[in-house]
Amino acid sequence: SFEANPPFVPEMMDLMLSRIEALLADTSRAALSFLVVIPAWGAGVRCCRDLERSKHCRASTRIAAASHGFCDGAQHLDNVRDRYRPSSWDTAV
Repeated sequence: SFEANPPFVPEMMDLMLSRIEALLADTSRAALSFLVVIPAWGAGVRCCRDLERSKHCRASTRIAAASHGFCDGAQHLDNVRDRYRPSSWDTAV
């Protein structure tokens, strides 16, 4: 099992999805699973829509921005910045 949390750039998310779909379609590989975490920008972003429609999708959910946050990956660069930050948008899992 793998977690995928790509940079939140639509083109990068599309490339990630293409790679995951190719890996999952390869029947010569052992069983694989992915947990994908991306912003829930809605149907306007192809990756969000295509992930939920994938034949490989077993479950999906949306987490409201107000009910979660994240650990800032750059906290080591700035001692003043809070390590934990509120989410700017809903998240699709």
